[in-house]
Amino acid sequence: ANYHRSIVLFWLIVLCISGYFAPTFMTLSVDALEAPEGTRAYDEQLKFETLFPEKAQAVPVLLLMESLDNADLSADEDLKAFTFAVTDEVLERNKTAGNVIGYMSYYLYDGTL
Repeated sequence: ANYHRSIVLFWLIVLCISGYFAPTFMTLSVDALEAPEGTRAYDEQLKFETLFPEKAQAVPVLLLMESLDNADLSADEDLKAFTFAVTDEVLERNKTAGNVIGYMSYYLYDGTL
């Protein structure tokens, strides 16, 4: 029974150390692939960034909603309100950041309201 405490203590120490270093690790990791210099993909990426600087920096954010009972979520008024609340929050935060160039939502498309 005494070794159980040692195992728990060991994992608590590992957890604390991991928690301390996790933010540093996350800043070092990236999810973008860079084409090697001198390749056609690299040249095309530079051309794209030059011609479309806003689009080159765009990162889409998607909210995927799933119903447990296969209900039609497009008719859900709470989800509709949530969509508008998220949109309002993004636009409010964007006033200081200035990094949102556009937004889309099922409820904001023509003919869906």
